[in-house]
Amino acid sequence: MDDILGTVDLGVSTDSEAMEQELRLESEQQLNQTLNEEMKKEEREQRLAVKRVRQDDEEIVEEDGFVTVIRGHKRLNRNDSNNDNLVEEGHQDSEAKKYIIICVTGKEVLQKQCGMAKLLRSLNIENIVKMIYKSAYRVLIHFEKEESAVKLLKSEKLSSLG
Repeated sequence: MDDILGTVDLGVSTDSEAMEQELRLESEQQLNQTLNEEMKKEEREQRLAVKRVRQDDEEIVEEDGFVTVIRGHKRLNRNDSNNDNLVEEGHQDSEAKKYIIICVTGKEVLQKQCGMAKLLRSLNIENIVKMIYKSAYRVLIHFEKEESAVKLLKSEKLSSLG
């Protein structure tokens, strides 16, 4: 019987140990949960993107909280506009030449570039700098010399085409 009492005593002690062990496990689980929650919070904070800081040099913040944005300088699109600015300031540009411009219009569709070039060559019209097609019915022809422009204006073949 001593063996039975000994085992009973051992059983009682094991029950209290088991309860203590359960309490330890529960407290460890609670600690693990709080640690996991803290880790998740840290991960969320790290995931937040770092925003670009505004530079106060470019913007003016006024008293009422509005931001005034200053527009940059307008860019020039063409080389011609650069030449115009130089002439206005009094500078002479050797490349800027004055050309005689004649606008040729027709009631019917005008010939395309190769056809127009052959026509002008057959009329012995020279010193053409460039031709600009504004539409199928209108062409701007830039001449280097006034004599060639007058020759084009007086040609009967071109006027008979329309």
